[in-house]
Amino acid sequence: MLKKKNKIFMCTMLLSLFLVPMTLSKNVSAETIKGSSIVSELKSKSDCGDKVRNDKTKGITLFDNFNYFNTNNWSKSNGWTNGGVFNCTWRSTNVNFDKGKMILTLDKDTQGGTTPYAGGEYRSNNFYGYGLYKVNMKPAKNIGTDSSFFTYTGPSDNNPWDEIDIEFLGKDTTKVQFNYYTNGVGGHEYLYNLGFDASKGFHTYAFDWQPNYIAWYVDGKEVHRVTENIPTHPGKIMMNLWPGTGVDSWLGAYNGATPINAYYDWVAYDPV
Repeated sequence: MLKKKNKIFMCTMLLSLFLVPMTLSKNVSAETIKGSSIVSELKSKSDCGDKVRNDKTKGITLFDNFNYFNTNNWSKSNGWTNGGVFNCTWRSTNVNFDKGKMILTLDKDTQGGTTPYAGGEYRSNNFYGYGLYKVNMKPAKNIGTDSSFFTYTGPSDNNPWDEIDIEFLGKDTTKVQFNYYTNGVGGHEYLYNLGFDASKGFHTYAFDWQPNYIAWYVDGKEVHRVTENIPTHPGKIMMNLWPGTGVDSWLGAYNGATPINAYYDWVAYDPV
């Protein structure tokens, strides 16, 4: 009986020694695949929360499925206004998370700001450079509003104003506007006809920023490309929802409707 038990024990030990490397290899392989693939493959919510990983071969990779407010990676703008065409004060209470979505809200400001409205803005803590930026979102539909996904750096960061934009003008969400600024010089607006109403469902919008071009994508299809005067300074990843003032010819006259929401399912960056 003792010999039999010893044989069983030895078999169990040998089996465990065999299985452990297999398990480790499997886990490493899965992580390696995620780290090296196009960021669109990282959008599975059952797989991970939000992460910032350091891949030695590819730099910093970011993925966030907006299950919660991760203060390590992100900040909520709060208590100030951009002025100019922005007719709102940013309030942290206007950035919320529910059922795996981030919700930016535009409503009336009740906290004594200098503007009549409160908007929501979410920004990364880190700066990101050349690479592929992706967002899965559903913009707000209301005249006079702007729902966005973009990179930005400027004088507040002691840098020139460099920016790359994906914007939805709430007056017509069957179109998306692309634009960019290099050292404060913009004027590159391009309005793309989507063929669907973006406010009716979630779609994936992206831009690939490289030293010699920027290419914009809708649901994986390239729809616009520029090759001149490309921005060079890393920026923060940002999303916001705001009402315009003094730009009726662009956004349309805001009608004061509140509350209005824009929804974000996930965001990703990969320095491909």
